[in-house]
Amino acid sequence: MTFAGALEMLFEDEISIEPFVSETSARVPSYGAAVTYKALIERGARRLIGLTGREVISNVSVLIPERLSIDQRSRVTLPDGFIPQQPPILGVEPLKGLGLDHTRISL
Repeated sequence: MTFAGALEMLFEDEISIEPFVSETSARVPSYGAAVTYKALIERGARRLIGLTGREVISNVSVLIPERLSIDQRSRVTLPDGFIPQQPPILGVEPLKGLGLDHTRISL
C-alpha cells in the first residue's frame, strides 16, 4: 500500500533514477533507462553506515511515496539547483507501516 492520495500532494519534487546494469573490467558503470518519480527532497545532516562499513554523513534525503528496491550503484538525478545534481547514493531504506509505505534514499 502506498501513501494516501491526500498525502501525495506533499511530494512536489521529481527525481529520476537510472538503474545500475553492469560494470566493465575498467570499472565503468552502465545504467538502464531513467525512471521519474514524485519525491520530497529534504536537506539536513544524517549519519549512516555506508557500503564499506564506515560512518558517512548524508546531507540530502529523498522520500518516494512507494516502496522500491534500488541498487546503491544506481544513478539519481536531482532537480535543477542541487549541486551536485547526480550525487552518490549512500543508503536506501524501503519503509512500511500504517499505509504510509515509502522509500528513503540518502545522498
